[in-house]
Amino acid sequence: MQADINKAIVFAYFSGNVTPDLKRHLHQWLQSNEQNHELYYQWLEEWLHQNPRHSFGTDEADADFAQLRRKITVLPADIPVADQGGPVKPLWRHWSRVAAVGVLLVVAISLYFYLRLDQEYIIHQTAFGQTKTVRLPDRSTVQLNANSQLKYSRWPGKGPREVFLRGEAFFSVMHTASHQKFIVHSPDMDVEVLGTEFNVSNRRGTTQVMLRTGKVRLHLESEPAIKEIVMAPGDLVKYAQATRSLTRSKTDADLHTAWRMGELVLNKTTLREIVQLLEDNYGLKVTLGEKELESQTFTATLPAGDPEVVLKAVAKSFGLQLQRRGNGVVLARK
Repeated sequence: MQADINKAIVFAYFSGNVTPDLKRHLHQWLQSNEQNHELYYQWLEEWLHQNPRHSFGTDEADADFAQLRRKITVLPADIPVADQGGPVKPLWRHWSRVAAVGVLLVVAISLYFYLRLDQEYIIHQTAFGQTKTVRLPDRSTVQLNANSQLKYSRWPGKGPREVFLRGEAFFSVMHTASHQKFIVHSPDMDVEVLGTEFNVSNRRGTTQVMLRTGKVRLHLESEPAIKEIVMAPGDLVKYAQATRSLTRSKTDADLHTAWRMGELVLNKTTLREIVQLLEDNYGLKVTLGEKELESQTFTATLPAGDPEVVLKAVAKSFGLQLQRRGNGVVLARK
């Protein structure tokens, strides 16, 4: 029977004092559901606070680790290799101690990078067709759209508040008393704010930022000639990586954030764009039977939770037939 996993067992695991069998049970418990995963990290943070010598990520901790590494790599002075005028000591004893020191060094380095890199971030992920609201440590909220990922530091410092986004999310950022900047990193663009509401989307090599309230600054990683772009409410900025083209326009904020209310607002949206949306948000492989259909536009407000409604609405409006082919869908004329 699998052992009941509790804080004491997890603390013993962090200290390296569990049996291989119990470690196996712990790994199974950790992977069984998201609640256990989050609880594990909460206990890790508590354990690190109680064991500050293992708290990596600060300059002081880095110095401690460097000192530990130096101690490990220096052979103890009492290892005799040969005594002057006396018989040579067995070499296997010397090399066995060297090997032990080497193993200890590898374990220490592995533990260091495991704690510092793999467990430094909290990651939230949404599946196809799923949305999720995340509350950040500073009380800001992030609403993740389908097929998206948000990553941020588990132990934020006094510097800028930074998050990393893949996909699409709506941010409601709280202003802090210390005026900490809030920075959203996406593959092509950094969005810098103090306190505001905005939507960021990064799909298919194109990044879009829509500002609802407040003011934001954009920094383009791949365009050093453009120092920054300051947006005003209602602005929509789009950057296409393939063509390195940047456009800025005014837009209706509700069109870009309707997904938060469970709605899909299509306003003269081309069928090509609808096909891409169905693939990005729902994981469907949709093919249009005729090339000329790609440029046809469609306007409607539909429920965002069911892609079948979108497919049937498009098919009916353009006189198309839905053809199922495994996990794919073909929209073709009857």
